[in-house]
Amino acid sequence: MVRRRRSTMLVRAAIAAASMALTLAVARAASSGAPAARQDDEDFNPNPEHQICPLSDENEQKAPKAFAAMMPTFMHPRCLNCHGGVKPWLQNGGHTGGPIKPKDPTTYKEQVDGTDTGIPRDFVGPDNPPECQDCHSGLPGWSIPRPGLWFVGKDAVRLCMQIKEFEGNLNLFSEHVENEVPVKFIAEAFKGTRALDENGKATLLNVTGREFRNDPPPILFAEFARQARAWVSAMVTPPNDGLQPWQMYGTCGCVPHRYALEMTYRQTYVKDAGSGVQEVQTISIPLRFGEDNRFSGEATVQTVQKVTIAGCARDGHYTRRFEASGRVPDETPRGTIDLKLVESVSGSLETSACSSKDVKVLPATETFPAITIKARL
Repeated sequence: MVRRRRSTMLVRAAIAAASMALTLAVARAASSGAPAARQDDEDFNPNPEHQICPLSDENEQKAPKAFAAMMPTFMHPRCLNCHGGVKPWLQNGGHTGGPIKPKDPTTYKEQVDGTDTGIPRDFVGPDNPPECQDCHSGLPGWSIPRPGLWFVGKDAVRLCMQIKEFEGNLNLFSEHVENEVPVKFIAEAFKGTRALDENGKATLLNVTGREFRNDPPPILFAEFARQARAWVSAMVTPPNDGLQPWQMYGTCGCVPHRYALEMTYRQTYVKDAGSGVQEVQTISIPLRFGEDNRFSGEATVQTVQKVTIAGCARDGHYTRRFEASGRVPDETPRGTIDLKLVESVSGSLETSACSSKDVKVLPATETFPAITIKARL
């Protein structure tokens, strides 16, 4: 006996995100077949870093590569030295002109969490010690970035996340690179001058024996600006405007993500006289993301069931195909997801000499107790 069935479940489910997992608590009522949805408050985590990354599969690959292209510039001394590579207040801080003693002994505390950085306040903010200007007056108004903006000791992923958090809007990053105001640090860095004046150049010669020469990053400023635009454009596509939490926080656009719809499937066939069979499976449906936060995926599973009817045991061979499609909202911890799940079943029972003509088959019941989308990095 071969049977085929195709059923569709449409769900609008509340989302609970935890540890990069999106839990959709979905129940299918056995009596009416109507879907129901609830939000699992215990697993709810509004941390923006737990956002589902809804970039298309193409942009999931393109964005991290675009950011990686900027890393040689970020790690070049013209960028790195200002962003934590040189600490002029330390004896061995890498400052060619030697250590500069701060006038204010108090240290700077991070504004976000109050962490004491151990850095003298003189060296954080717009007013550097006068000794700095004795050699580096070529760029009026320059200052050392606060520690939260340092590049030193950070790989591409951490630096990518840092830049997203700092800008607050991805569109502002390329604008910051190309039209930095009021002090054009980046443009000056690409000249390779280190903002050294004549006194600074003379100090370099006296201390190291080296004549001054410009030492810019390995690419032109215009090329770096193009790289910045390429990274942003891979993540900011209509209708997303650069202000969504997944665009401002977390690893979206910094590393490729892989997601799967994991479903615990339980099906019980109820026969009379206590006969029946229950099947429990965990099914993983790999998801592909396209444009506008939409996803789709499919999976096929083979099952063999030991079916007992009126004392007669036979093997049932079944093929189940699941097709999932839907859309992830922009703010996944607080939004809802439209999920369409289609199940197609075909199968047969092995022939048997047993007689079951007197067995009355009752309607089968199906339940979908839990569906989970999990990040697979």
